[in-house]
Amino acid sequence: MSRRLLLVGLLLGGCGDELEPAPVDRDCTPQYEPTFANVHANTLVPNCAVSGCHNESSARGGMNVEEIEHAFDELVVEGGGRVTAGDPENSEMIMRVFSTSDEWRMPPGDEEPLTDAEKCALALWVLNGAER
Repeated sequence: MSRRLLLVGLLLGGCGDELEPAPVDRDCTPQYEPTFANVHANTLVPNCAVSGCHNESSARGGMNVEEIEHAFDELVVEGGGRVTAGDPENSEMIMRVFSTSDEWRMPPGDEEPLTDAEKCALALWVLNGAER
């Protein structure tokens, strides 16, 4: 685990479960073509940029994905490792959507988890280089 993820884990919840590499099936069938425009419109906005989560008014974890350009910067450029182009198994965003731990899973709590096809689209976007 990287020092950054370890530090985040310590700050968020002490010594509980660790964020594990994602079990990505590289031959999965995505819900939509895995481009960032599609990832943003079909998954990030309806599932993450909602009230109390990752939008302008709340920006949980310091992340706002409401606007496409800002979302890309938060995940890939300024996010400091939330997405590692070409490496979905070790990208924080992918690890969180695949996590089964209540401590790490996104969307959190009682929110409906992403479908396998949505997770696939996210993972393939990252695998293919996390292009804008």
